[in-house]
Amino acid sequence: MVRWERHPTVLTPPNTGHGMFSGTAFLTKEGKAAIIYHGAGSRRNQIAFALDDNLDKWTKPVPVEPRTADGKLAAEMRHWDPDCWLRGDTYYALGGGGNPTIAKSRDLKNWEFVGELFHPDFPKNLGVGKAEDVSCANMFKIGDKWMLLCISHALGARYYLGDFKGDQYLPTHHAMFNWARWDFFAPETLLTPDGRRVMWAWCTPWVNGMQKVGRKRNFDALLKGKLQPGLQSLPRELSLREDGVLRITSTGPISTRS
Repeated sequence: MVRWERHPTVLTPPNTGHGMFSGTAFLTKEGKAAIIYHGAGSRRNQIAFALDDNLDKWTKPVPVEPRTADGKLAAEMRHWDPDCWLRGDTYYALGGGGNPTIAKSRDLKNWEFVGELFHPDFPKNLGVGKAEDVSCANMFKIGDKWMLLCISHALGARYYLGDFKGDQYLPTHHAMFNWARWDFFAPETLLTPDGRRVMWAWCTPWVNGMQKVGRKRNFDALLKGKLQPGLQSLPRELSLREDGVLRITSTGPISTRS
């Protein structure tokens, strides 16, 4: 994550038939790269599969269309800011936003609607409501827990720690990241070849009327219209120790706890 090489931009409307909003890359059971995202204008979350290791060629996207037990399309499925992960031999895909939903599949083609992402036993003392916005989501195993990394458009970057109860997620801990308000936004992670979970995010000066905390445009003096509206953060390593507290280690000698 130090040296980067630019590749052609191929997942564009002429090839996909729609635009692209937030999503996540993941590996299939066969170890192939895939990406799930919201197809802007398609009213569906979509999955595309890489055809080469350089990620320069992709299949046509396939819509995620979960069905209920009686075979009907699940009207309750949220099609917004998705994520997809493998648990056991089953794929799970969430649809983000308020009251996020979840579906499952064995082959990434036929999807069964499960219901709400969060289990009915969602703790009332977690410090955040069950219906809070879950956008830019990333679900992954860390230590002996499952971590849901996400943002709320009103609160900023945050995360849950917990486990699955049946097919639904039951968090036991929630916390906000300790960066200033909206400066750390839309986080994503990847697993390095040596097994470390590494996170980065969009450091953005964006401000709008949804946020619930104060925010000043303190990036204006830096940007002055000459840079893109935001920068990528340095990578940070996430780990969960035996005491169950999430550790966040920077690339330098400074480590923080959240």
